[in-house]
Amino acid sequence: MLEEHLYDIASKLSDAAFFRINRQCIVQRQFILNASLYSGYRLQLSLTIPTSEELIVSREKVCAFKQWLVQDNPQQGRRGKIR
Repeated sequence: MLEEHLYDIASKLSDAAFFRINRQCIVQRQFILNASLYSGYRLQLSLTIPTSEELIVSREKVCAFKQWLVQDNPQQGRRGKIR
């Protein structure tokens, strides 16, 4: 078990590579396969690696997440990752 709070861990990571999608989870950009619409204006993420939990972007973070996801590659939002 980690001794640090997720907020403290997130503050040490690169903003360009990592995003805190909700209160429990931080994701790394390179492992995101796609993001699809989920109930209540949220997004569900699929990763290139298997996960045991659903990865849901909270309502409050959806707009910032979309901007973060396409910040280095504007084409991703139109043709790939966000569906």
